[in-house]
Amino acid sequence: MHLPSEASLLEYVEKNVDVLEDELHNAGEQWRQLRRRGKDLCFGQYCTHARLMEIAPEAFSQVRTILNIHQVGTVHLDIFSIRRAIQNVFIAGMGTSTLYGVAGAYDMFQDNLTAAEVGVGATICGTVAGIIALIASPKRKRGGHYDYRKRLIRIGLHREAVIPEITAHEYTHHIQKEHLKMTPIERASPLIEGPARLVGGIVARNFAERTNNPAHVYHYVRRVAKELTNAYVQLCRRKRMKPKKNLLREQTYLNLLLGFNEKGFGNYYDTGTAVMKIATAKNGQHILEQVTKNDFSFLEK
Repeated sequence: MHLPSEASLLEYVEKNVDVLEDELHNAGEQWRQLRRRGKDLCFGQYCTHARLMEIAPEAFSQVRTILNIHQVGTVHLDIFSIRRAIQNVFIAGMGTSTLYGVAGAYDMFQDNLTAAEVGVGATICGTVAGIIALIASPKRKRGGHYDYRKRLIRIGLHREAVIPEITAHEYTHHIQKEHLKMTPIERASPLIEGPARLVGGIVARNFAERTNNPAHVYHYVRRVAKELTNAYVQLCRRKRMKPKKNLLREQTYLNLLLGFNEKGFGNYYDTGTAVMKIATAKNGQHILEQVTKNDFSFLEK
């Protein structure tokens, strides 16, 4: 059994455009309220590995409760570290310089290079390798990522308030790996990212309510508002209807173009968020559990 096709998901959204508009309106209002709070939001310090290990278990427990799945295999955690990034740059630079120096020493022995040429070459190679390592390291600075092969959740450089939402999102992917029948290519699917987005949002709201700190939902609300906007604008293009201006007043035309594909509905994050926001609005939160257990009957309602 494979995941439903993108065409069936597009049809579901098109049939429920009124619900999508309501959800987009609500997301926009929530985003505007958070923006008004501005500097009053308390995001905390940048999260350390020690704090991640304190926050993650509670977030994981909530995810298992939301999805009603309690038998879950072990998952590993890792977090971006500036110190480790600097170490990687140093190791890459020194390692490359050393290798070049060894090769250059052999050429010196053969009278092909001078000591000065070897030194300059080693310095250049080491510098280039260090720069490459420095450029590559920011890929882990932001957001989160679940490594399906290693069963590893990698968390980027974030302040503590947004960690519950990100860890819950990635942990949902871990559960999906174990319980959702999908091929490797289907991991980049709306029905993978959509449920993970909403589960992360529920966990974020739980943390926000418990701590009376709305900063916990900032990352989630911002992403949902943007993804629903993208989905709505592209849907209007497909149906050749004019979007309602009051739903788009927080966006610029340039932002609306990000992530769009002229031949499709947009990227799978936008589609997944739109589908699952509509489904939960119509049927309730239990839809998240059903989808994770290979039940997609909500598409027929």
